[in-house]
Amino acid sequence: MGIQDPGWLAEIAVVSVDPHEGYRSAVCADDSPLAHAQIVVDPFHIVRLAGQAVTKARQRVQNETLGHRGWKG
Repeated sequence: MGIQDPGWLAEIAVVSVDPHEGYRSAVCADDSPLAHAQIVVDPFHIVRLAGQAVTKARQRVQNETLGHRGWKG
């Protein structure tokens, strides 16, 4: 990012990123020229992350309730 004009970077208000922590932290770092910008994530990634969270919760509850992952025993 160091090759862009600081004045141009200062005008950026919103940054759309993949929700991966590496991308977010690169924009949000204290020394980032885009640290002032608001971060947004596209709906596809939000729905995917929500689905993963529901799946993990369902698997955890099933494992705690039944003590296993499938139909065995």
